[in-house]
Amino acid sequence: LGGGTAITSVNLVFQTVTGAATISGTLANSAFNSITINNGQTVNVTGSLTNVAGASVLINGTLSNSGTLLANAGSITVTGTINNSGTVTGSPANLSFASGATYIHNRNGGSVPSSTWDAASSCNISGLTNTALTGGLTQTFGNLTISCAGLTAPMTLTLTGAMIIQGNFILQGTSPANTLAMAPAANNLTIAGTTLIDSYGEFRDAIAGGVNTFTGDITVNGLWNNSNNPVFAIG
Repeated sequence: LGGGTAITSVNLVFQTVTGAATISGTLANSAFNSITINNGQTVNVTGSLTNVAGASVLINGTLSNSGTLLANAGSITVTGTINNSGTVTGSPANLSFASGATYIHNRNGGSVPSSTWDAASSCNISGLTNTALTGGLTQTFGNLTISCAGLTAPMTLTLTGAMIIQGNFILQGTSPANTLAMAPAANNLTIAGTTLIDSYGEFRDAIAGGVNTFTGDITVNGLWNNSNNPVFAIG
């Protein structure tokens, strides 16, 4: 898209009047260009969307990605939704989720893209079935919900570094046979909002080191360190 210079720059806007759009091949956004997905519009990426230094993408509507989104260069700002069943590669310097924006991890396994998350943004991990995430939990989120209706096996998500949740945290499994557990291991976990360990969800501290800090209320409908009636030590 465009020739990569200021004089050849292109501003591409996906408007609702055109209906949903699909990119089945490759859309390469070169320097000085901008791509905007308007509020109410959906763009389906089944091929690839690539951004580079000096190029910008603004997602006010919905980007539904089952292909590849390279969001680790230039500027990609989300005020709407990214619904990802493919691969999104991001970095905090290049991919940001504003207040009210949502990232949906609608796939089995894979990694949550490294991003800058506003305190009022949301990351919803919903597509895991039998393969745990390969990465992406060791960052600073807004709200984080991990609830996967399609689980076919018990699963434990183990942190490999510190995780900060600026908003609320929800963890939920699907059945006694298909539980979903969070294990901080020896890493620091900080949750500024409320914490809900819901049905068939498990929080596994294991006293392995690290510091768990909960500023808001904690509700346990599942298990906390293998107990459905946990005792918390405060101090």
